[in-house]
Amino acid sequence: MGHLELATAICRLQPLLLTRQNSKGDTPVHCAARAGHHAIVTTFVLPPIVDDELGEENVLFRLLRARNRVGNTALHEAALNGHQAVAQTIMFIDPDSAAVVNQAGVSPLYMAAPNGQTALHAAVLRSYGMLR
Repeated sequence: MGHLELATAICRLQPLLLTRQNSKGDTPVHCAARAGHHAIVTTFVLPPIVDDELGEENVLFRLLRARNRVGNTALHEAALNGHQAVAQTIMFIDPDSAAVVNQAGVSPLYMAAPNGQTALHAAVLRSYGMLR
Protein backbone atom coordinates (compact mmCIF):
# COMPACT_ATOMS: atom_id res chain seq x y z
CA MET A 1 0.00 0.00 0.00
CA GLY A 2 1.42 3.38 -1.02
CA HIS A 3 1.28 6.63 0.93
CA LEU A 4 -1.75 7.99 -0.92
CA GLU A 5 -3.67 4.76 -0.45
CA LEU A 6 -2.83 4.77 3.27
CA ALA A 7 -3.95 8.41 3.57
CA THR A 8 -7.22 7.56 1.84
CA ALA A 9 -7.78 4.59 4.16
CA ILE A 10 -7.15 6.73 7.25
CA CYS A 11 -9.65 9.32 6.03
CA ARG A 12 -12.25 6.65 5.40
CA LEU A 13 -11.75 4.50 8.51
CA GLN A 14 -10.52 6.87 11.24
CA PRO A 15 -10.82 10.49 10.06
CA LEU A 16 -10.41 11.98 13.53
CA LEU A 17 -6.82 10.62 13.58
CA LEU A 18 -6.04 13.59 11.34
CA THR A 19 -6.54 15.91 14.32
CA ARG A 20 -4.02 14.08 16.53
CA GLN A 21 -0.60 15.62 17.11
CA ASN A 22 2.80 13.96 17.45
CA SER A 23 5.47 14.90 20.03
CA LYS A 24 6.39 17.99 17.97
CA GLY A 25 2.78 19.08 17.80
CA ASP A 26 2.48 18.19 14.12
CA THR A 27 -0.71 16.74 12.69
CA PRO A 28 -0.62 14.50 9.61
CA VAL A 29 -1.56 17.61 7.60
CA HIS A 30 1.56 19.44 8.91
CA CYS A 31 3.77 16.49 7.94
CA ALA A 32 2.30 16.13 4.45
CA ALA A 33 2.47 19.90 3.84
CA ARG A 34 6.11 20.07 4.99
CA ALA A 35 7.03 17.22 2.64
CA GLY A 36 5.12 18.73 -0.28
CA HIS A 37 2.74 15.80 -0.72
CA HIS A 38 -0.02 17.73 -2.48
CA ALA A 39 -2.21 14.70 -3.21
CA ILE A 40 -2.07 13.61 0.43
CA VAL A 41 -2.83 17.10 1.77
CA THR A 42 -5.78 17.27 -0.62
CA THR A 43 -6.97 13.85 0.52
CA PHE A 44 -6.75 14.97 4.15
CA VAL A 45 -8.55 18.29 3.82
CA LEU A 46 -11.15 17.89 1.09
CA PRO A 47 -13.42 15.04 2.22
CA PRO A 48 -15.88 16.08 4.89
CA ILE A 49 -14.84 14.89 8.32
CA VAL A 50 -17.83 14.62 10.58
CA ASP A 51 -17.60 15.03 14.33
CA ASP A 52 -21.06 15.09 15.87
CA GLU A 53 -19.95 17.60 18.50
CA LEU A 54 -18.02 19.99 16.25
CA GLY A 55 -19.54 19.65 12.79
CA GLU A 56 -17.47 19.12 9.64
CA GLU A 57 -16.61 22.81 9.03
CA ASN A 58 -15.14 23.17 12.50
CA VAL A 59 -13.06 20.01 12.09
CA LEU A 60 -11.65 21.29 8.78
CA PHE A 61 -10.90 24.67 10.36
CA ARG A 62 -9.22 22.90 13.28
CA LEU A 63 -7.09 20.84 10.87
CA LEU A 64 -5.91 23.83 8.86
CA ARG A 65 -5.35 26.11 11.85
CA ALA A 66 -3.72 23.51 14.13
CA ARG A 67 -0.37 24.75 15.42
CA ASN A 68 2.70 22.71 16.19
CA ARG A 69 5.17 23.44 19.02
CA VAL A 70 6.64 26.46 17.22
CA GLY A 71 3.19 27.73 16.32
CA ASN A 72 3.32 26.80 12.64
CA THR A 73 0.20 25.77 10.75
CA ALA A 74 0.28 23.45 7.74
CA LEU A 75 0.37 26.57 5.54
CA HIS A 76 3.48 27.81 7.38
CA GLU A 77 5.15 24.45 6.69
CA ALA A 78 4.22 24.48 3.00
CA ALA A 79 5.41 28.08 2.57
CA LEU A 80 8.64 27.53 4.51
CA ASN A 81 9.54 24.55 2.35
CA GLY A 82 8.56 26.06 -1.00
CA HIS A 83 5.57 23.83 -1.74
CA GLN A 84 3.38 26.19 -3.75
CA ALA A 85 0.72 23.69 -4.84
CA VAL A 86 0.12 22.65 -1.23
CA ALA A 87 0.02 26.27 -0.08
CA GLN A 88 -2.43 27.20 -2.84
CA THR A 89 -4.77 24.34 -1.91
CA ILE A 90 -4.80 25.40 1.74
CA MET A 91 -5.32 29.04 0.71
CA PHE A 92 -8.23 28.05 -1.53
CA ILE A 93 -9.96 26.39 1.41
CA ASP A 94 -8.97 28.92 4.10
CA PRO A 95 -7.76 32.23 2.60
CA ASP A 96 -7.45 33.91 6.00
CA SER A 97 -4.87 31.34 7.12
CA ALA A 98 -2.19 33.40 5.35
CA ALA A 99 -2.44 35.97 8.13
CA VAL A 100 -2.00 33.53 11.03
CA VAL A 101 1.31 34.14 12.80
CA ASN A 102 3.47 31.57 14.58
CA GLN A 103 5.19 32.01 17.97
CA ALA A 104 7.88 34.14 16.33
CA GLY A 105 5.19 36.44 14.91
CA VAL A 106 5.78 35.27 11.33
CA SER A 107 2.95 34.63 8.86
CA PRO A 108 3.04 32.05 6.04
CA LEU A 109 2.90 34.91 3.57
CA TYR A 110 6.10 36.37 5.04
CA MET A 111 7.76 32.93 5.00
CA ALA A 112 6.95 32.54 1.31
CA ALA A 113 8.75 35.74 0.27
CA PRO A 114 12.38 34.51 0.54
CA ASN A 115 11.44 31.39 -1.42
CA GLY A 116 10.10 33.49 -4.31
CA GLN A 117 6.63 32.03 -3.96
CA THR A 118 4.82 34.61 -6.01
CA ALA A 119 1.97 32.14 -6.64
CA LEU A 120 1.17 32.14 -2.92
CA HIS A 121 1.23 35.92 -2.83
CA ALA A 122 -1.06 36.06 -5.87
CA ALA A 123 -3.45 33.57 -4.21
CA VAL A 124 -3.68 35.80 -1.14
CA LEU A 125 -4.33 38.89 -3.24
CA ARG A 126 -6.95 37.00 -5.28
CA SER A 127 -8.72 35.83 -2.13
CA TYR A 128 -9.15 39.45 -1.08
CA GLY A 129 -10.28 40.56 -4.54
CA MET A 130 -7.11 42.56 -5.14
CA LEU A 131 -5.99 40.53 -8.15
CA ARG A 132 -7.89 38.78 -10.90
